[in-house]
Amino acid sequence: MIFNSMNNGNKKSCIVVYGKNEDVYANLLVGLIEEFGEYECGISREDKFKQNQDELSSSNKVIFIGNTKISQKFIPNLRNKYSKFGMNYGWLGNKCVIHTNYIPNKKPELNNFIDYCKKVSEDNKKISESFVTVRAKELFDLTVHVNLFVYLIGNVALTFFQKQKKRKAINKQQYNVLVRNFFINGLNEFMED
Repeated sequence: MIFNSMNNGNKKSCIVVYGKNEDVYANLLVGLIEEFGEYECGISREDKFKQNQDELSSSNKVIFIGNTKISQKFIPNLRNKYSKFGMNYGWLGNKCVIHTNYIPNKKPELNNFIDYCKKVSEDNKKISESFVTVRAKELFDLTVHVNLFVYLIGNVALTFFQKQKKRKAINKQQYNVLVRNFFINGLNEFMED
């Protein structure tokens, strides 16, 4: 994979790099850029990017999604441009990182997060897919089909399972909001910086 050939014609280009669990969000960002943006965009898994990193010049724009081994090296030095409810993005030079650093799980903060997601959805109707991909009700009442296994492991395991499922749903929602927010409010500034 050769990254240097990406800057064809007058369009500026970037590379979106994702970790093992962020491929959905990397594809979302690339899709938004291709549909609505004025930039060319490549996409790479972190391990493939690392193998080909020597081919990059320092002028290549790179957007990391997630808390990957490579992105962790940049996070402490970023100029943070956005930070709400554990969702963050920022950049330093030609390296941008879109990541979460915590999951809101206390009810008041979670309610504020859900309200924020709804507001973002209403404010950005030009993006075809709704920001609110996880219904608020699902974050609070995660129904679990109770079977013999659950009876055997008891309430502690059930509570743990529900918390893990809730955390995963919240994190998914964080990345959905974060990627769209970056596309609308941060991408142009990053690409022109």
